[in-house]
Amino acid sequence: MKKTSMLTCAAGALLLASCGKEENAAGVSGNMTLESPLVVPANDGVDRPMFNDAQKHLRFGGDYYAYTYVGDSYSEIADFVDEFVVVPFLKEPMAEEGVDVDSRRLLDWSGLSGVTAMGGSSHSMGDVYEIRQVVVVDDMTKGIWQFMGEARPSLSANVFAGDVSIAMDMQSDLRKMRAWIDELKPMLGEEFSAMLDESMNQGVGKKTVGEILDGLDARLALGVVLHADKKVMIPLGEEEKLELPDVDIIICAEGLTENFDELRSMISSQAMFEKVELPNGMTGYAVKAEEIPPQLPLENVRPVIAYDEANNRIFVCSRLSYLEETLSSAEKLKDEAEYRLAMEGLPSEVLSTLYFSKQAGGEIDNLLKRLGDNNEQTLEGVVAMALAETESEIPGFTSDKALEMMNKLGDWKTKFLGNAWLSVSSRDENTIYSVTRMPINGRPLMLGGSGVTSLVAMSSVSTMFIGAKAWKEGADRANCILNIRNVQVAVRSWQNMNGKNIGDPIMMSELVGDGKFLQQMPVCPLGGEYTFSETIPEVGNTVLSCSEHDHAPSDTTGW
Repeated sequence: MKKTSMLTCAAGALLLASCGKEENAAGVSGNMTLESPLVVPANDGVDRPMFNDAQKHLRFGGDYYAYTYVGDSYSEIADFVDEFVVVPFLKEPMAEEGVDVDSRRLLDWSGLSGVTAMGGSSHSMGDVYEIRQVVVVDDMTKGIWQFMGEARPSLSANVFAGDVSIAMDMQSDLRKMRAWIDELKPMLGEEFSAMLDESMNQGVGKKTVGEILDGLDARLALGVVLHADKKVMIPLGEEEKLELPDVDIIICAEGLTENFDELRSMISSQAMFEKVELPNGMTGYAVKAEEIPPQLPLENVRPVIAYDEANNRIFVCSRLSYLEETLSSAEKLKDEAEYRLAMEGLPSEVLSTLYFSKQAGGEIDNLLKRLGDNNEQTLEGVVAMALAETESEIPGFTSDKALEMMNKLGDWKTKFLGNAWLSVSSRDENTIYSVTRMPINGRPLMLGGSGVTSLVAMSSVSTMFIGAKAWKEGADRANCILNIRNVQVAVRSWQNMNGKNIGDPIMMSELVGDGKFLQQMPVCPLGGEYTFSETIPEVGNTVLSCSEHDHAPSDTTGW
């Protein structure tokens, strides 16, 4: 079974690593605004099929744009994979497991064969950089495309209060999921088909998984609220504490209330819950105050689940008091000035939304700084060890240069987290498109056609200069030293937790295995032989050593 899964994944990966027929691609430098005129002629309907469907959701005249007519390229790639990979190498072993699948059938089933055109664009908008991606699909009722549903107003923006720091929502229409899975069965054979049937027939309450999917056309929204004016202290050790903003988490599900009566019956029968009345005539069930652990650092936490019958929605919230505030709030996220600015010019009806506020970024940036302050010695020790090992490998490299680079990365991190970030996806008939706006210049990732292609090409050139052999040996040495460090940390942790002393025997049976300090015994990636100390060593001496002469940390002070 395991062999078949790996073979199937390999065939799928080869199939998806495809490319289209590029009909038109160009780039123009300069900063453009949303009102920029198009700099390409209208589609003539012959030389650039599907161009109009793609271009109306892109911004031409900025830093980068591309349009690709895919045509039947996917099918051609599928035929190539079948002829040179599946038939000579995979067909026979798959057949032994009862699996009869070819690339073209899998492509049709997934719906990827219906992709007819793609496009992308990016441009600067002052402090914000915008990236757009478009996919034009021949038939939205097939494959993965049928589960996207229709674009609707953002659930999180219309339901959550304006103080939400991070918001996301998505929708899925899974009513045809079971039929889609059934289409796959003839390719998978009896054993796999039986497993799928078993999973679909699993009971969840009074219905099976399959029956629930048959009626599932839902939207989900998640909100995270960081209260900067309220602080909580999280213990890090016996004496150390970390100050964090208080937090609330709220979830809203629309279209999942069909089984709420059954859920309400289950919750109300539990002694830890009590019925509560909420604004707008809603009722819910909250955890009783006396059931909340007293050592919890957050105050007034009372998880609650509530049913909004009028709007067919279920709410789950970390605090009863915050859910009451959300339901009573007249100002929703869609009314908040920062959110409206981030959404300017974007579609009001979406398939998904991810919003990251400036306030959330600032709080995360502060948290990372405080973590660094609280763990200064540990972090410096780890960085120093890594830099010392690297200095001997790369001519001209010094730890001072690396620390300078780290400081610059820290400045970049602060800039990125100090501004709002937004990504939405939507659809226009047979076109799926996404827009991402981020507070960092995206030109290096977009110019040249494909960010991924450019990065891969750069990595390849770098590897040629460094030398593949030297790179491999250096990577193996670094991984081996990491193994030595991980074993050292595991033994010292086991020693401290069990009150062991220097010179006591090391019990490997207590160190290695599922749920223990080491999942499994490490192996030198270069084939060196490891020697383990039988007793707990003095501080500064390693538990593990490798037969490869240069596979040793340069400094083990404090180990």
